[in-house]
Parts: sequence; C-alpha cells; structure tokens
Amino acid sequence: MTVRASLEVVRAEVRLRFDIEGDLAALSIPPPSREPARCDRLWEHTCVEAFVGPADGASYLEVNLSLSGDWAVWSFDAYRDGMRPAEHVSKLDVQGSHAPRALRLETSIPLPSSAGWHDTKLRAGLAAVLESIDGRFSYWACAHPSPKPDFHAREGWPLLVYATAPA
Repeated sequence: MTVRASLEVVRAEVRLRFDIEGDLAALSIPPPSREPARCDRLWEHTCVEAFVGPADGASYLEVNLSLSGDWAVWSFDAYRDGMRPAEHVSKLDVQGSHAPRALRLETSIPLPSSAGWHDTKLRAGLAAVLESIDGRFSYWACAHPSPKPDFHAREGWPLLVYATAPA
C-alpha cells in the first residue's frame, strides 16, 4: 500500500489531498453516506487525518475524513486537551474517488479566525488509519516519534507552512 498526502494553505484555507494506492480489495472501505455529515470516531475505521496548529502555540485542529464522505474537525487547546467540535466548521465538502487500485480524498478547511492562526507559521502532520478486511490496522504518518502511533504528538508533524491573513 502507498499513501501520499499534501497540505497547502491558500489564503485562509487548508487544502488537503490524500491518495491511497495498492490492493484496495484488502481494505475495509466504508460505503458512501447518503447524507455526509460531521461524525465521531471515524478513526476506528479506514480514514485519513490532518493535524495543524500555529508553530509557536499549543492549540491545534484535528481533521478526520472518511471515504464515506463523513468528516470531523476538532479543536484542541493543547496536546489532547480541550477537545471539542471546531465551531468555525459547520459543513465540509469531502470529494472522494475510488478506482480499482487508487483512492483519493480532498477537502478544504477554513482556518480559525482567532488570533495566532494568520500571518504565522503553521506546523502540520498528515496521517491515515487503514483497516484491512480481516480487522487489522496499519497507521501511516509523516513520522512516528514514539513506538506507538500518536498522531497528536507535534514531534510527528514535520510540515511547516506559512498562513497569511485573508485578503
């Protein structure tokens, strides 16, 4: 299996793209939702994730995207602390495509309007949770700073991007 991901900040949005290629018949892939919506616990099945926050701050966002079209965006005050739905995201358009050996998920998420998120460097990490049809999981990330996968750990967020204020 191959997982590729990209993150781009354009104006006040984070644009995400994830590509998964390989023997997709071996993956447990959730069926499309009739009405994609905010959904809890997506990480318990095949999904992709992004973590992004001001490089010099403790707060961050966690983004979960499912091939079903369901999604979640969480705000945290600090490492695994203060988890709550990101109030500035009420709807997310998750674009997905599924070919025999390739999956793609794309979306754009607005940055929070609060202080510290614009005209600054942002640190980010991209990840995927892949569930096989036999129930086993594999955890993919830019980096795994500890023996056990922990996508929330900033040591595993190697990407630095600059966010400008909206025009």
